[in-house]
Amino acid sequence: MKNNISLGKRIMNLANQLNDKIYDLLYKTESSTTEIHAKLQKWFDEYVTQFVEMGKEKEALSKKEREKVDNDIMQEYFKLDQERHNAIYIKKHEELNEKSEDTANLLLKFNIITQYSDFTLLKKQNPEEAERLGL
Repeated sequence: MKNNISLGKRIMNLANQLNDKIYDLLYKTESSTTEIHAKLQKWFDEYVTQFVEMGKEKEALSKKEREKVDNDIMQEYFKLDQERHNAIYIKKHEELNEKSEDTANLLLKFNIITQYSDFTLLKKQNPEEAERLGL
């Protein structure tokens, strides 16, 4: 446990930090679709690395400890601001999809980025990514 914060909470804190950045990019700046895509791609690559590192921490835990991590993640997930979440992953996705399907699809990847901290889930839901990352 780093800084006495559980791994599950650290995973969700990182996801929330990322969602804040995405929200600000999409709602508080005037950026072209090309600029949005470039920033999202950069962030995706950076944050995937961080989630994978947390996934390695999780893999080193006992089954009971991993279950606690999953429970903490779910508890934190239910605390999310659903209105803001929908503003990003529904409203802005639809708007971006009209301009660039690639950018819209990239945005959706962030909605499930925490799966990179759960190797079992990643291997099941996105085996190509798991293989790409050597998991």
